Amino acid sequence: MTLQHISSVPSGTAETVGAARRKWWQTMAFRPFVLVLFAIGLGLAWWAHHRSGYLGYGALSVVAVLACMSAISNRFPMLFVHGDTEVSFTLDFALLTYGLLRVPPQGALVSVVVGVLVGSAARKLSFAKTCFNVAQYLGMASIAAVATSLMAVDVHAAFTTHALFAVAAGIFAGSVYSSVAFSFAIRVLTQPLHPASLLDGSGAWLITLAGGISLGILAAVAGGVSSYVALVAIAPVALIQYVLNSHVQARRNRERADGLFRASVATHASIDDAAVRVALINSARQLLECETVEISLVPPQPNQIGQRISAANGGGEWLVAAQSLNTKGFTNDDIKVLDVLCAVGSTALDNARLVAEVRHQSYHDDLTGLPNQRNFDERVNEMGRTAQTGGAPFTVAVFDLDDFKKVNDSLGHSAGNELLVQISERLTTALGPGDTLARLGADDFTLIFPGVTNEAEIAEVTGRIANSIKAPFVVSNQRIFITATLGVTRCPLDGTNTDELLKCADVAMHKGKDQGGNTTTLFSSGMNAQADSDLRLQGELHAAVRNDELRVLYQPQVDLASNRIIGVEALVRWQHPERGFLAPYAFIELAERSDLIVDIDRWVLNETCRQAKEWDSMGLAPVRVAANLSGRHLKQLDVVDYVVNVLKRWNLAPSRLELEVTEGVTDRETDDSLKKLNEFRTLGVELAIDDFGTGYSGFARLGQFPIDRLKIDRSFIMAITPEKPEAPIVAAMIAMAHSLKLKVIAEGVETVEQLNYVTSLGCDEVQGYYFSKPVTAAEIVEKLLAQDAPRGTTVRL
Repeated sequence: MTLQHISSVPSGTAETVGAARRKWWQTMAFRPFVLVLFAIGLGLAWWAHHRSGYLGYGALSVVAVLACMSAISNRFPMLFVHGDTEVSFTLDFALLTYGLLRVPPQGALVSVVVGVLVGSAARKLSFAKTCFNVAQYLGMASIAAVATSLMAVDVHAAFTTHALFAVAAGIFAGSVYSSVAFSFAIRVLTQPLHPASLLDGSGAWLITLAGGISLGILAAVAGGVSSYVALVAIAPVALIQYVLNSHVQARRNRERADGLFRASVATHASIDDAAVRVALINSARQLLECETVEISLVPPQPNQIGQRISAANGGGEWLVAAQSLNTKGFTNDDIKVLDVLCAVGSTALDNARLVAEVRHQSYHDDLTGLPNQRNFDERVNEMGRTAQTGGAPFTVAVFDLDDFKKVNDSLGHSAGNELLVQISERLTTALGPGDTLARLGADDFTLIFPGVTNEAEIAEVTGRIANSIKAPFVVSNQRIFITATLGVTRCPLDGTNTDELLKCADVAMHKGKDQGGNTTTLFSSGMNAQADSDLRLQGELHAAVRNDELRVLYQPQVDLASNRIIGVEALVRWQHPERGFLAPYAFIELAERSDLIVDIDRWVLNETCRQAKEWDSMGLAPVRVAANLSGRHLKQLDVVDYVVNVLKRWNLAPSRLELEVTEGVTDRETDDSLKKLNEFRTLGVELAIDDFGTGYSGFARLGQFPIDRLKIDRSFIMAITPEKPEAPIVAAMIAMAHSLKLKVIAEGVETVEQLNYVTSLGCDEVQGYYFSKPVTAAEIVEKLLAQDAPRGTTVRL
């Protein structure tokens, strides 16, 4: 039995038999088993030789024909394919049958051995496989020859039924011998022995045996008169064998083409890199009929074939195949198939990598590489569903940098981005096992802390996060200190999905911002009610601007030198349809958190200039009108043009308008804001710093701004009482302002002690309840008329 017979074993034992064939010539060729088998065959041949006599020269031509046919048979084995089962055998049984009928047994033996050697050489089989095949044939042919000799068959006699029976008995003995030897070899090589291996091997032999005997007898009958007729008798059989082999080869080529198509479909069916690799390896293993296929960084070694996978990011990888199940080993066709597979696999891997890159970009932030909003949403929603069904609770924190805009404004956005990258790296190192950090955008980060629920645990993890950024950052060769405000919420206590949890965390964070920032605030249900109230109020405030529900009151500003009203400050109020007359503290802070403050500022500015023009038309003494300009409004690109247009609309001199900006403008605003303030000064509009003393700006900083007037915050004036009639801070403010050639207004003057004190310090102007609370435009008219009327005159409107 030759090694190619192993392919005839049914697929149910493919693994066992495949293992036997894989190791057969690697481990058994030079072991005692093969040597003993070879020795037995030689001994039996020697005995048969002495029983039957030497081979006659007249039969050499038949022996030569047998050897040639045996070589052809080994080079082109007969293949019969039925479904997925392939039965492969050579003509050796047919040749042996013919030889035993036409020439002495040793002649058939020599011809078969020579044919095996020549055929093996033609197939380029290894020496180990050739030795095994020769030993198999030698043993089988020897046993057949012995059986024939013992039955005293005259091999030179004409064909008889007795001869046929003798040959059949010898061939049967040889097949049993070979099957037992083959099964024994499997038993040696595989532990434990598969129960069906002996039967499977015998089944393949029975098919081979029947075909071989039939062809041998047919050739013997056809060449019964003369041995030389065998050349003509056996030639058609050889031709049939060659045609069958070519047909099967063509069928294999078609199957490989179909297999390559299926491999292309399988490798491109998935967009996952790992799945593509698995499909590529499985396809290669099936098409190349080998035991081992792998994608490796190591080039193929001896007895392996491989091809580089020319994927965009995988240039260093190889598709390597080893341990071919084909007795011929890997052929040139296998290498071509491998080339095509690598081309198909390269495209599929490139596509998978591209999809993975797109997926990664869609789930991660471009700047920091952290999970993004989409990634965060999916994680929180999944964890929320788990928590709802009894899974582990978790905590979500919103992390917002305090005054991050200063970095962008002073150092530029590139520096701001660099700072964000450094912060993300610091935060990542502070994370615990299982924690998640994501960036939602700008300077907004979110964190997930699985299993953290009680306040002590929250304080510990958020404290670790906040402490991670305490050390200074170095950006653009500058040391930057930054703080953060955290809003914290819990699942499932406060919500179970992204929208609910982020809303609660944002509410808690804004609560911390309102308290000055650099805090960690845990959400409570009361905060939600306040947030809902603020949201509702913000919507109503939008409607108030559209529906003309805003009102302007004016508070006089009195010159201490002349004791006359020289200006008024416009103060906005809201005539709420349900809540009545609302002071600024009820809605201005809410408006300043959005662009709504810009609309309010512009409405007040237009109304104030209109009112000043109306007072002028009444013949009243001209007074300065002051309107607030918020920091957000100052950032608008068209703010200067808007003020110019308003002055033109009401034909009001720029010197009559004073714009009040907060102290924070001098501390945090950009060069662009300073440029706009200078443009106002060039127009002739006066500028004042409102609520001075409540911020962090210094007088040296004030000297860089085109300021005309400094308004001391009322909180400093309220400190002046009969018990404490002096206020050194107020005295210092007035003195420093005068040194900068700035006029000073004291806000919130309500008592005569306060008035006398600021007057003694040389304060220029005062504003407060001592003279008047904020009043309507009509009441301002009365006050202006009253101060201009002669004493004892009654003013009538």
